[in-house]
Amino acid sequence: MAGERNLVVLIGAGASYDCASGSVSDFDVEFRPPLTKELFAFRPSFNSILKKYPGAESLSDEIRSRVNLGESIEAVLREIAERPDIKIRRQYWEVLFYLQELLGEIGEKYIRSGVTKFVTLLNAIINAKFDSTLILSLNYDLLVEQAFARSENRRFHDLNSYLSQGESPNFIKLHGSANWGRQLLAPVGHGRQMTEILDSLTGEPQLASVPRVLAGYRETHRFVDGLYHFPALSEPIQGSKHFSCPDVHLKKSRELLSQRFRLLVIGFSGLDEHVLELLRPAPRLENLCVVNGSKQFGMELINKIPPINNQLIPNWTNRELEHVHDGGFESFMRSGSYRGFLS
Repeated sequence: MAGERNLVVLIGAGASYDCASGSVSDFDVEFRPPLTKELFAFRPSFNSILKKYPGAESLSDEIRSRVNLGESIEAVLREIAERPDIKIRRQYWEVLFYLQELLGEIGEKYIRSGVTKFVTLLNAIINAKFDSTLILSLNYDLLVEQAFARSENRRFHDLNSYLSQGESPNFIKLHGSANWGRQLLAPVGHGRQMTEILDSLTGEPQLASVPRVLAGYRETHRFVDGLYHFPALSEPIQGSKHFSCPDVHLKKSRELLSQRFRLLVIGFSGLDEHVLELLRPAPRLENLCVVNGSKQFGMELINKIPPINNQLIPNWTNRELEHVHDGGFESFMRSGSYRGFLS
């Protein structure tokens, strides 16, 4: 509606990676959120989690070696995912179990004391009093959830709680969450552990279409009400991807994206074309700010927008000076640039 102030914030892996400052918070570098290419990084903290998932661990040397030789992790995982042998398929399925626990642990252990920049940003958003706010996250981790808990004591106990509660933002996790699961529908015998479940499968697991919020992200949290739950995560593979959030979340997102809004993008490369497609029907932006680590990376994202929607960007000829922050998330927040954008 005319006169309304609406905000959309799109958060990618680069935002979590750069969400803390040593001058503000004490954090454990071993649990620093990884960029996508670092999901199998050789860190003791990562390896201790990987050991719990022998199938994923058996693939880890190949994944690391090929990534070190210059292949993208998305391409490597795509090739492995398409191998027909059921034993390899079972190993590949464990990758998502590993990622679920890894990103869950990162949310719990990264910040020892203090807060992340997500808390500061969320406080500023709430104070700016937009008519509607949509926070779209592509990340599995729980760092934004922790920011909500610190900023307004908001918790996410079920899927409905992610949608707007009064003046609080709508929070949509497009690619799923470390504490979401999808019920396994096919009978799997009497096993209760992941390895027993996977060994009983002779083909692709049949999963419920709608995820549920679990009590946590470890193996002990996956068996609920006598039913086993697979991680509700979009696979980090090259090519077409799917959204792992409920349809009602996508519907709400599209509804808010159909209004005029200002857009803040943090740490999103634009490689996920299905995410950019959400902007196809959007009207001309009120304002835009891209925070992607540098002007070069910010411009790479901006240049991917016109093929999707060539009417979206205002002041197109001046876009570099006006719309791209020359630095990462921590720099953007430390400089105070976020206050000008939100005002």
